[in-house]
Amino acid sequence: MNILLKRNLLGGLTIIALGLATLPAGADIIAGDGFNYTPQDASLSGANGGSVSPPATSPLGWITSWSADSTATVGVGLTYSGYGGLGIGNSVTLGSVVSPADIGRGLGDSSSASVVWMRMLYNPGAQVALSVDTATPFQFSTANDASFLNLQRTVGAVGGDEDHIYALNMSGITGATSDPFELTGSGTRMLLFKLTIDQTTLYANETLSLWVNPTSVTEDGLGGATVQISANILEGADDYLAAFSAAGFGDRIDELVLGTSLGDVIGQLNDPITSVPEASGPMMMLLATPLVIGAIWYRRRQSAWAKPA
Repeated sequence: MNILLKRNLLGGLTIIALGLATLPAGADIIAGDGFNYTPQDASLSGANGGSVSPPATSPLGWITSWSADSTATVGVGLTYSGYGGLGIGNSVTLGSVVSPADIGRGLGDSSSASVVWMRMLYNPGAQVALSVDTATPFQFSTANDASFLNLQRTVGAVGGDEDHIYALNMSGITGATSDPFELTGSGTRMLLFKLTIDQTTLYANETLSLWVNPTSVTEDGLGGATVQISANILEGADDYLAAFSAAGFGDRIDELVLGTSLGDVIGQLNDPITSVPEASGPMMMLLATPLVIGAIWYRRRQSAWAKPA
């Protein structure tokens, strides 16, 4: 065997080993979707892939297909260099400057979890001078839509990527909280969230932490969170995150994963590439109706709750 062939073989084995090291064990995954759908430019509406579907013995996983506006489309995948490289296949683009888009999908009951880790690859969309709109690329709401947590971006920020204004928000059973922060730089970021849940104490707060572009495989190694907030969002009948939604002005998201351990959530998704079904007109209306109702409720609710100073 010549030296060049040996080097190529060793290099290939190294790549395989790194890939296997980043694959999730799966035992602690609640749900995930790498958005590896085809064809590109197709609407996400009706897509039903992802890494986890609810088995007969468990309610965990996605329980609905994606509901989506027509301008939420399959696009080029996002990548992140950390953890041996994340990002396979395609992503989803949430509309454009002139045509913003929403998507949404239901989740099974994960109320037994005391901690939920969440991560997503994210590339910000367009800035529109003087716009009063906000993009919400990451949001989870509870079973009865009484509470939510989200990340928002001010679309009207001006002056370049470093002037984007972001906020981490929670609105719950006994109040709401919000913390604005800057997300500097440009291009794709990995967003890592940890939701610590207390369902044993009446009116106890949950705590949501966010790290931007993490690289550590241990929680201690993550260091201090970029931003952290607390509010009581999970209690009684609203004791789990029951739906994911996102809205954007050209914002792109990819590699969405939820789980109960950091180790599984930071692993590479290994979703198969699946096609988006062609939905009939009546079916598209049926899929979009819950999303439209949810968007109307959410926008009214947001205007009703005041952010603390």
